[in-house]
Amino acid sequence: MTTQSNWAEDASCQNTTVDFYSQDTTEKKLAKAICAECPVRQLCLQTALDNKERFGIWGGADEIELRKDMAINAKGESHVSTQGKIRCPYCGPLSTKYLKVVARHRTRTDIECTNCGIHWTARKLINKRGTNW
Repeated sequence: MTTQSNWAEDASCQNTTVDFYSQDTTEKKLAKAICAECPVRQLCLQTALDNKERFGIWGGADEIELRKDMAINAKGESHVSTQGKIRCPYCGPLSTKYLKVVARHRTRTDIECTNCGIHWTARKLINKRGTNW
């Protein structure tokens, strides 16, 4: 049984030579394809969000997607992306309807996807109406 602590042992990426930190578009596509079939994809993604990973492919989400959803830049500083709204990195681009604000803080917002259960912190304040996703 896969648990939060030993999920990496069951990950599909354990037996591959694909570079999950490559900037090459072809290599990124290969990495995402491996993630799409991985049995522990959700745990991998949750670990990346918990650890505020800013680089690489994690659970099928690349560094640009991760940073956008956490509202940070490559340095980890607060940054609101112009590339679209925050969305669940696991459920995809149409997932904004499943997002729920768990807690609001002065400079960050704790978010949860009610569809898949992924949760993370965005380094931006989400207004009470949720219109600035």
